Amino acid sequence: MQQSLTLEPETSIPRVTKPRWSSEDLFEEYFEPIHSYFSRRVNSAEDVKDLTAETFASTVGTKIPRGVEPLSWLYGISRRKLADHLRRQKRSGFVPTEVAPTAISERALMIRDWVDALPSDQREALLLQALEGLSVNQIAVVMHRSPKSVKALLQRAKESVRNQSRMEFEMEENR
Repeated sequence: MQQSLTLEPETSIPRVTKPRWSSEDLFEEYFEPIHSYFSRRVNSAEDVKDLTAETFASTVGTKIPRGVEPLSWLYGISRRKLADHLRRQKRSGFVPTEVAPTAISERALMIRDWVDALPSDQREALLLQALEGLSVNQIAVVMHRSPKSVKALLQRAKESVRNQSRMEFEMEENR
């Protein structure tokens, strides 16, 4: 993405401006994180490809809102595409199969179960932070929430997982 330098008319202060992102630029720059987002949430490789393609196809002819980072904007689109996909599966009666836990430790499976048991907004905020590496402000953009409410979601999610782990380890000690 090439930047240009223009002068503010009243002040003659240089201002860096970016031309509008094309769908091709977005695809080249952000394919990997969006593809990874879906591959961590969907078991079917075919569905991952389809959802990734749908996400980038929906950017054709649209503008990124002012002040929003392109990746945060794409995660927001991806989140909605995933929700639509899961609703379609639910309506059709499709039950996704579990990924075989070949190299996954028993403890990792427990943590996954605890995270899966969280309310959907808490789970999504936690996964966006832990897996996608997004900041609270970026998660707020993706989830269409205030940063303060995202902080609260993350705090409740982490507290819930922490409580689950505490209970599990106390049970192990009593065995």
